[in-house]
Order: sequence, then C-alpha cells, then structure tokens
Amino acid sequence: MAPPQKVTVPAGGNAHASKPSLFDRDAAVAYAAKYWDKTCGDGVIALKSVPTKIVDPAAPFRPPLTGGAYDGRVEAANVPDGSGEILEADMEDCTHFTSCCLGRPVDKAALLKQNPAPQSSSSWPREKSGGLWIPQETGIGVQYTCGFVGAPRLVTHLKTIGKVIGREFQDRSSATLPREMQPGDVIAYGNNVDRNDATKTLPYNYYQHCTIHLGSGNIACHSASRQSTPWNQISLPFVTFIHITV
Repeated sequence: MAPPQKVTVPAGGNAHASKPSLFDRDAAVAYAAKYWDKTCGDGVIALKSVPTKIVDPAAPFRPPLTGGAYDGRVEAANVPDGSGEILEADMEDCTHFTSCCLGRPVDKAALLKQNPAPQSSSSWPREKSGGLWIPQETGIGVQYTCGFVGAPRLVTHLKTIGKVIGREFQDRSSATLPREMQPGDVIAYGNNVDRNDATKTLPYNYYQHCTIHLGSGNIACHSASRQSTPWNQISLPFVTFIHITV
C-alpha cells in the first residue's frame, strides 16, 4: 500500500479542506471511470446464482452502452472457457466493482504474464485504485477476487473506516445529498420487506446495491453499468450515504 499522502478534497462543494489520508480518492474515481462498462481488472464477476466466476479481465460488456447511461439493452460478459456469455440478469457485480474501486485489486492481465505466477498474495501485481484494505469475503470461490460480493457486508466494513452521514435507509424520494460526501465515497441502496411476513428470510431493511460517488451527485456502478448517473436515479427506495474517513 502506498504511504499516507496529503490530499485536497472539496468540502461541501465550495471550500477546500486538506488532511492526511490513506485513501486515494482520485485513483478510486479513475478506476470507476475505466471499468464501469467492462469487467474489472481482477478478471472476476459476481453472480446471483454462484458467488463469482472467472471472466476475461477488462473485457467490455456487450452490447456497448451509450452516453454513460443505462439504455435498457441487455449487457453480457464473456466467459473465457468458451461456455458463452453471462447475461445482465445473472450478474450481481455492484459490490465487487465498488470493492475494486476502493481497494487494491489484482491486475490479472499482469499476473498472467508472470511464469510461474507468484503464490503469495503479497507478490501479486496490483492495479492502482483507492488503496484501502478491503478484506476478501470468504467462500467466494476465486482466489484473486477483490473485496466483498455482498452489499450488506461491504457496508458493515465501510462503517469501520468511515461514517454514515445522516441515518441509514433514508427515503430516496425525499433524501438530499449530504455536503460531506466527496468523490470516492459510497452510496448504498436498499429495499424493504413486510416485517410481519413470517415467510421472508431477509431483515426488514437490507442492502441490495452499492455505488461509487464520482462527485457532484453522480455515481458509477455495475449490474447494470452506469457512469455519471445522478445518484437519485437508482430505483431502490432507500439510500445510505457513507463518507470514508481514513
């Protein structure tokens, strides 16, 4: 991990404040801009049916999206073993994508060029991104996966290195973007179920989607892929704003 550096970030969109930080916000946003419309550089994609699957690293989703906005066409990711494509309906890659933006993802293309590949994770080539330590979720099946694949678990971790601005699960239709939110922070979205329905296995409020805040209220995410989309255009009814403080 790179040594702490002094970074200057906007405070409230008007003034500027400087503080030592372990988090490279510019690199996190740059990684999001590079990979919003393609598989992440660690060559992994998270799915609904199984935790993860190996895919071509940095491979554009097909068909290409237009204008940085989700246009309703079906995305697909290529599977390098020749078994076909993974369709958007089977993808659940938002949390993995967010983990890669924040953390220290493996550079799979560079790793494949090393023969033999180093066995120790400390020797794996890493791609520049936010630089935070994001622990790998257990039981996800692929050695080089960066971070979490489940939104609730990523949010739980982020609350140990940041803080929720306001309260969790604000009503998206009436919420406003907090002044404290900076580029590289995380906006998480949730749904709810009837707390009186005994057949439901999920808690009353639960997280379903994570995004990277790019600044000025715009976000980037996977599944479906979005870039420079206003944060309040995600259709889930509840939102939580997480400001990273390390």
